[in-house]
Amino acid sequence: MQRRSFIKLCTAFAAGIAARPQLLAAAEGPVQERQRVRLVDVAGRPLIPDNLEVGRNYLFHYPYRGTPCFLIRLPFDTVKAGIELKTEDGTSYRWRGGVGEGGQVVAFSAICSHLMTHPTKKIAFIHHYHGKASGLAGRTDVIACCAHGSVFDPAAGGKVIAGPAPQPLTAILLEQDEAGVIHAVGTQGADFYHQFLRTFKRELRKEFGRGVADDPVEGDARVRALDRYSRKIIDC
Repeated sequence: MQRRSFIKLCTAFAAGIAARPQLLAAAEGPVQERQRVRLVDVAGRPLIPDNLEVGRNYLFHYPYRGTPCFLIRLPFDTVKAGIELKTEDGTSYRWRGGVGEGGQVVAFSAICSHLMTHPTKKIAFIHHYHGKASGLAGRTDVIACCAHGSVFDPAAGGKVIAGPAPQPLTAILLEQDEAGVIHAVGTQGADFYHQFLRTFKRELRKEFGRGVADDPVEGDARVRALDRYSRKIIDC
């Protein structure tokens, strides 16, 4: 293709996106815009990326009060934003990546995409490894689920790298405001929240109270270290 023709093609594509922004959303794949929620620490102070320790497991709940998510600050220059992934039904999407310098602050549903294992106040079979290798993966900086052996790469959009999980972890879309404060604004990937809430209705009622778990999170979402939420964390 000649340079002039290529420039014309790029200009036409940009004009098409400006006129029909839904084309960009289609290229990104299954993006669910949800309520905009500010992330705060346990004292209610707004979170910015520098508040987070690299590699530490943080937990918050979004988009519902009973659906847990991981917030992770990955090592700098490791995030592969734009990687193409597929849901179990074959739908392709490109992961947006994270926020902060190099997009290193990322978030994912903490619900395993295999059989929906998730952290509870009693125990966490699934978590992120940093500074020590997961025995299942033979490497560090992965999310491993010890219930059935699935391993995910948080630097590659929650991509499955081992085990029976049929699709990536659902990504939580993050944005920063003018002050650098982190907000959760939606999800990208498989949407199985209603299935999760139905399947674990009894357990979630015990943990959160009657009629609480399926309420959408509004306003602020409190972020805490996983070891301050789950009394026991299982390694594998």
